[in-house]
Amino acid sequence: MKPLLAWSLHQQKGVFLLLFFGLTVEFFSLLDFMPEYPIAPAIPPWTVEVPTNLSVERDAREFRLQKEVHVPIKANKVVVKKDLNLAKAEDLLPVHGIGPVLSQRIINYREALGGYKKESQLYKVYGLDSVVVLRLFDYFYLTNQ
Repeated sequence: MKPLLAWSLHQQKGVFLLLFFGLTVEFFSLLDFMPEYPIAPAIPPWTVEVPTNLSVERDAREFRLQKEVHVPIKANKVVVKKDLNLAKAEDLLPVHGIGPVLSQRIINYREALGGYKKESQLYKVYGLDSVVVLRLFDYFYLTNQ
């Protein structure tokens, strides 16, 4: 007799059901059991685990390497930092994550404060993510007034 783990899932299920219900009902074989509790005679193809093929893994690894090689390298851009308190809404648009609406909010909040004095004040602008605030200071600086 094969060990239980060597059997298919459906065979294991059938044995389990036989043992569980066999205590109260007389069943002599799995075939006697099937009319009341249907068990698929074979494993459906979508449940079979496909063995990994080393050539497929190697091809996938090579594809990733080729993809990485062909990624265009961005040229180092020289960014001239500007004063955030003097910037217009259009000046904020090159920052990734800031669109026209968010840039106008930053300007409106600056005008309400009378100018930014600390970086932490930008975190209070509605909709401005902390990551975008850090990106903003790659393009702008604050002057102490």
